[in-house]
Amino acid sequence: MVEVPAGLNSYTNLKKIIFVDDLYGFILDRNINLFKTSNGGASWSKIYINLSANLNNIKFLDRLTGFITGDNMAIFKTTDGGLTWNRKTQNDGYSIVGLHFFNEMQGYAFTSGSLTYPVRNVYYTSDRGETWSEKDSMPAFSFVDFFNKQNGMALISGGYSDPSITIAVSRDGGEWQREDLPIPLTGTFMKMADPSTAYIFGQNGTIIRFKDMSYTSIEEETGAEIINDYSLSQNYPNPFNPETIIKFSLPEAGFVKGVVYDILGREVRTLINGEMNPGNHEVKFDAKGIASGVYIFRLEAGRYSSAIKMVVNK
Repeated sequence: MVEVPAGLNSYTNLKKIIFVDDLYGFILDRNINLFKTSNGGASWSKIYINLSANLNNIKFLDRLTGFITGDNMAIFKTTDGGLTWNRKTQNDGYSIVGLHFFNEMQGYAFTSGSLTYPVRNVYYTSDRGETWSEKDSMPAFSFVDFFNKQNGMALISGGYSDPSITIAVSRDGGEWQREDLPIPLTGTFMKMADPSTAYIFGQNGTIIRFKDMSYTSIEEETGAEIINDYSLSQNYPNPFNPETIIKFSLPEAGFVKGVVYDILGREVRTLINGEMNPGNHEVKFDAKGIASGVYIFRLEAGRYSSAIKMVVNK
């Protein structure tokens, strides 16, 4: 590791740094300044942004298109690399603490709060951040972090008189499942280490490692083989207890959904829900906590749809 002077003085109070590729990066500070690099951080240029909001987060989709969020549900967008900004939300509300795009067009914004204030806190865009609409209502998040486009976790504080926290988990970029795991800790920061693990940093130097045991990994095989058709193979082993592997092939990239149903057609678990590359893939299904019996796994990709029967034998 080589230390490179960034040209920022000791009075610069930095809030967030991001890189969109190996060369282009951005820094947001508390004095409504934006710092930009185009040479991997060797040097930085300062851009003053005259925005009427207390800013707290920054997100860039590419070198030109980016967003800055702030208090009162403020979301500003730039399409010229940060030189000019336009506000895309007009309503007042809580501060935006998280902004995540799980593809080029669709994204979510998450507002702050605690269990004390059960506010509507998820906003959705389907046009690359031009318009935002209310989506879900649940206790507002304190921190939101994503490891990749699909897998994220959120920290929910209990409130001023309640030091416990709750974890919310997303496996498709925006739909959240609450994990009721109260921890006697006031969280100050959270960072995901992998799709199933988050580290929660609290006051007085406390660090908690949270592991989502329900996470199902998806592995992609590498190689030069050309896939011409969709296919879904029978899981192996079958019957199984508690884990089995499901293999499938995709001839082209696209949105893929894979869901496990019980014999009555009720949804048991979503294993796949997002964009995938062409090729051979496999997904692990962990039936821990699921009763013995016959289950159906259905794979949908574009116009393709196929299902297999699986037997859990405990």
